Amino acid sequence: MAEARGGTVRRSLLLSFAGRYGAMPMRLAAMLALARLLSPAEFGVYATAAAAVGLCAVLTDLGLGQYLVQAPKVTEADRRAALGLGLALGTGTAALLGAVAVAALLAPGDEGWLSEELSATLAVQALTLPLQPVAAVAGAGLQRALRFGPIAAAGVAGAAAFTGIAVAGAALGLGPVALSLGTVAEALLVAALLSRRQGARLPRPALRGWRPVFGFGWVWSAIAGLRQAGDALSRLLMGGLLGLGALGLFSRAQAVVQVFDKALLDAVSPVVLPALSAAQRAGRPLAPAYLRQVACLAALAWPFFGALALLAGPVVALLLGRGWEGAVPAVRWLALGGLALPLGGLVLPYLVALGAMRAWLPMQAWLQGGRVLGVALAAAAGSLQAACAAFAAEQVAKAILAQRLLARGLGWQVTRGAVRALALSAPPALAVLAAAAAVAFAPATRDLPPVLLLPLAAAAALPAWLLALAALRHPLHAELVRGIAVMRDRLRGGGAAAAAPAGPAPATQGRPP
Repeated sequence: MAEARGGTVRRSLLLSFAGRYGAMPMRLAAMLALARLLSPAEFGVYATAAAAVGLCAVLTDLGLGQYLVQAPKVTEADRRAALGLGLALGTGTAALLGAVAVAALLAPGDEGWLSEELSATLAVQALTLPLQPVAAVAGAGLQRALRFGPIAAAGVAGAAAFTGIAVAGAALGLGPVALSLGTVAEALLVAALLSRRQGARLPRPALRGWRPVFGFGWVWSAIAGLRQAGDALSRLLMGGLLGLGALGLFSRAQAVVQVFDKALLDAVSPVVLPALSAAQRAGRPLAPAYLRQVACLAALAWPFFGALALLAGPVVALLLGRGWEGAVPAVRWLALGGLALPLGGLVLPYLVALGAMRAWLPMQAWLQGGRVLGVALAAAAGSLQAACAAFAAEQVAKAILAQRLLARGLGWQVTRGAVRALALSAPPALAVLAAAAAVAFAPATRDLPPVLLLPLAAAAALPAWLLALAALRHPLHAELVRGIAVMRDRLRGGGAAAAAPAGPAPATQGRPP
């Protein structure tokens, strides 16, 4: 699996963003339509099934794609072992979940331990498990070669498949099963498209040579599994103690807050690990890239989450519609937790590059245990807001622990550098909040519908943000200028910017652990 020499990090980021933003209108359309076709309780059923399957997915995934991306050298035998191990685990787990769901559906009368709706949703959702290793192994070859065009195209096609199938199924009265059908359609199409690309065609699966894959993968899966287990247990506690309606409100509130992840982090994360792994193999220091990342993330995350907390009411009204007003306090609490993202998010690729994944494992266990305990106490007290506050507290604790661990690997001077980066990013965030508040709470605009109010607030906030970045000579301003230059050259057919030497991604990189 040869690494492409012509691909660059900036070009890869632009292609990844193109794919992400190409899919975003369809994701938003699905959110708008499904929020009006399904009830909070139906979303709660889907959230329960998705949490159970998601936990199984991270336990069987074993970081197959990450293993193939970060390895110094990848052979055909490595790819065969990764695919064989992934298919064995994914297919076996899917069969087990399917058997449980079918047994629940066939249970007579009221003896079933799962509702018919939840059983059917779970059975359909489990079909995604055998498809994930196919996409992971095929996509790893493209990521390693920094060929993100095919990955972006597959992502857009997958989003279209999910939107079409899920919305059509909901309109036909399939309830939460429609969401699972859309998820399966997306996973199937993405796996099929990626595996047909040159350089990503799937090898014949085999189990021989599985030990190195498993040696890396069990730590990766344990970290991701703890996170998924914390999410699943938290959702189960909220659904059991607060009701499926409250769980549905939380699920939709989380979807609103995670727009930042979908818009930025999910576009950057496929690029970061191959870039950091290449830099590590070349002996280049990672601390400058990390500090630049903190500054750029803060300049993006703080304005977004601050404005979302400020304008949660009109945002929920626009995205979810009537009947979802109860999600507004949850959105505010979750958005406040997002303010810790510059230090707590996008760190796992650095831990992989530094060989520090095992040191993060016990920290992840403490984080998830504390979050589950907080949610349990809040749910027992009947407070959805307090449960959301537990999620926000976990984000703050994660930022503190991640910063300490990264400082050990990158040098303790990164702590002072991170503080300076955060201080540099505070004025642009304050400029956004001031401009948005001036428009949103002005007497002339107070009674405007959200569809008019929010664009006006954004139109006032964007120039204030850009001016603050330019005045401070913020690193993100320089990256925006370079990105525009690369895009302009590509549109003109030039190759000067695209031929720049590859190196660590200059802005934000990675994916939250």
